[in-house]
Amino acid sequence: MSHHISKGKETQIDFKNKMGEGAKVAAVLAEAGVNITGMIGYSITKSKARMFAVLDDPAKGKKALRKAGYQVTDNDVVLAHLPNRPGAFAKAAAKLAAAKVDIDYAYATAATKKTSLMVFRVNSPAKAIKALL
Repeated sequence: MSHHISKGKETQIDFKNKMGEGAKVAAVLAEAGVNITGMIGYSITKSKARMFAVLDDPAKGKKALRKAGYQVTDNDVVLAHLPNRPGAFAKAAAKLAAAKVDIDYAYATAATKKTSLMVFRVNSPAKAIKALL
């Protein structure tokens, strides 16, 4: 399916669910020179929000975010550069299901006109990588 499938790290950032807080998180990373290559953010409760971000330098990003007072953890994920066209996710999800890999969640960002970076949080990264190759 793709020539670039790998195990990666996703940074989980918890912060106040308040207008402008996501912008502050992004600014901390930008000021540290850390690029966000994929992300999703959402409200957990009226007072708490969460962002999952794939960073080009996770260690540097984590350090900057912690210094700024954010709660930060790492999650193991599978990073898949899939064709950027209809059905690519469907094919990947079917391959994972056939391999008995459970997807906790997934999100994507269109990286180019030809490929998308798909991030999978799964129960078995090794099995997922084997299924997607």
